[in-house]
Amino acid sequence: MSKIDRMLEGMKDYKVNHNEAGEKMETEEKERLLGSIMDKIEREKASEKKGDGRDVKNRNRKGFKKKSRLTKIAAAIAVVFITGNVVVVGATMLHLNEKFLSYFRQEEVNDVELENNYTIVDVEAENKGVTIQVDQVLGDDHGFYALFQVKGVKNPERILEPGFRDYEVNIKELGDEIPISYSVIKLYDDKEDEFSFMLKVNSQNLTGKEICFTLKEFGDVSGDEFRKIVEGQWKLTWKLAYQNNAGKIDVNKNIDLYGGKYNWDSISISPLSISVSTTMLEQGIIHQSDDESVDLNDEFYVDFADGTRLNKEYVDDDDIYIDGSDISMNFHSIRKYDDIVSVTFAGVTIPIHPDKQQHKKTYLNNEMKFSLQMSDELSDMVTVSEVKSYKDEGLKTNAQYVSFVGKKDDAEMTLFSIYRFRGVISPDELEEAAPFMTYLTSRDGYTYVIEYGEIVSEEQMVFVDILNQEISGIKHFLNILSSSL
Repeated sequence: MSKIDRMLEGMKDYKVNHNEAGEKMETEEKERLLGSIMDKIEREKASEKKGDGRDVKNRNRKGFKKKSRLTKIAAAIAVVFITGNVVVVGATMLHLNEKFLSYFRQEEVNDVELENNYTIVDVEAENKGVTIQVDQVLGDDHGFYALFQVKGVKNPERILEPGFRDYEVNIKELGDEIPISYSVIKLYDDKEDEFSFMLKVNSQNLTGKEICFTLKEFGDVSGDEFRKIVEGQWKLTWKLAYQNNAGKIDVNKNIDLYGGKYNWDSISISPLSISVSTTMLEQGIIHQSDDESVDLNDEFYVDFADGTRLNKEYVDDDDIYIDGSDISMNFHSIRKYDDIVSVTFAGVTIPIHPDKQQHKKTYLNNEMKFSLQMSDELSDMVTVSEVKSYKDEGLKTNAQYVSFVGKKDDAEMTLFSIYRFRGVISPDELEEAAPFMTYLTSRDGYTYVIEYGEIVSEEQMVFVDILNQEISGIKHFLNILSSSL
């Protein structure tokens, strides 16, 4: 079964008067839309056989580069919501470019408050007949996303993985002491005459600032070396005009953090991200060596009403923004304030909507030193294997693993497995030796990895919902136990 992690773009074919919120489609329109979606499913499957191919680069103003590992997810299924014989279309959904919805893996967005974070940009640059155009920006006070298209490339079908040799972002009037990181992500669609990308920038207080975005040489990045298609560069400049509508929650609690004493001042929540602000009260002395590690006590996670969690430990580097002791974390979907159950930082949990907390059961593995929270549904469905040990020839180290096997109706499959390798293994080393595994973290001289199961038979389709709803984010509920326990 193909792994579809982007929402379909068929909705863009249907135009609606935005003043007629919630208007129902006629049967003919519904059938046309549904046909478009089914056709796109097949093309989406075909495109995924080529791999993800997203180009990621992060830099701060001082030239520091860091590699970000993109997260592998379990199979995601695009769903068309049908009520009776009609499809209900929300008003705000069609204001926002469908590629934003695709990136955030959502069917629609009906929260009108998001419009404060959204603006249309009409800026383009042309070079050798190729035009790059930025059309929409979505952001808050901790960064933004900008959609852009590449048009006019001759013989686009010969490009397997479109990308750029280099690119850079400069923000006017942003102090040198303020960190900035950015990445360019390829967004796949079905248009033969244009390529779609997204610029993702992490920084702070960007509203009203002028952005200068420069791209250099367009070509094919599918091979080991960049293959130039169009030389030269494109320079795009625009001013950020969205508004930050983040809500602030005062906390004012003393916490142990980074080996010292801090005051947790506040929480800031927007539809796109969450941040915690702290003030240092007593600086700690942190010593770390190969055989000794210090618990920084910097855990940071958010629990949502749908039973999911976003855990800083397991998100990609380009989803985290750190400025001193203040930390911001990008959501993986557009979130409402009412969806947030609680925020946990440095061992302290602040309830937001505790009445919406979903019950979880905890699985504890003392041998491999981890615990894992699962919903009642998943816990009742799985049987956990015994810990198995083996010598991994690819990584040349000893390893252990435990599998979580789902049983439902007459079907059975391994939903996921947790591995523990002896030694510190980098994400790049893991990618080279075991590309189907996903790096989690390294702790106390071990490296933890997850391997997701994949549907291979029609009978196993009964696991689709649990794969999409829980397994795709199960790593965020993993807790590595101290080696002293």
